[in-house]
Amino acid sequence: MAFYLSISLCLVYREGTNTMLQSLQAAGVPVLVFSAGLGDSVSAVLRYHNVLLPNLHIISNYLRFNGLQVNGFQGDIIHSFNKNEHAIEKSDYFEVSATNFWMNLT
Repeated sequence: MAFYLSISLCLVYREGTNTMLQSLQAAGVPVLVFSAGLGDSVSAVLRYHNVLLPNLHIISNYLRFNGLQVNGFQGDIIHSFNKNEHAIEKSDYFEVSATNFWMNLT
């Protein structure tokens, strides 16, 4: 819990970020957060600011835990040299986004 709060309180968003993310959610626009950082931290910050919304998809590096002990990373590691469309291929982002897009048109 202390980790969650310390990360969340240190981050300052640009003005209007929450409003923009909520407007995109209301309009049904998918949002991709693509980070070579720790997805656990990104998720915690977005959750703290109440903008971890259903239309928001995070592709990042997530820690793997064995109880309370960190035991590596889940899946392939994303870093600055492979942060491209190939890192997204294994996710369901495009499949979910396309499905939601066609559902909104009907």
